[in-house]
Amino acid sequence: MSGSFEKSVKGGTKIKLAAPKSKYVEHILVATHAGDAGVAEVFRTLQHRLRDSTWTIVFKALIIVHLMIREGEPNVTLKFLGDAPSKMAISNFSDGM
Repeated sequence: MSGSFEKSVKGGTKIKLAAPKSKYVEHILVATHAGDAGVAEVFRTLQHRLRDSTWTIVFKALIIVHLMIREGEPNVTLKFLGDAPSKMAISNFSDGM
């Protein structure tokens, strides 16, 4: 299943100014049911998307994280972030100015 979540994250965080498509979001939420390996794969790709210079990609990546916490398997995403807080460390982010 390696790479399948990566494809969904990239599809769900496209540059287009529109909400992430549900087909991508639903597949990403499956990762929260697949355990730590699935969530880790999603966050590996999200890390790159969160550091993109295009604001729509970063915003959609944050939406994906929010949806994983809110609608995914309870506490799986929060546990992952608690165990590896550097995955969402925002100290390296800037507004590009």
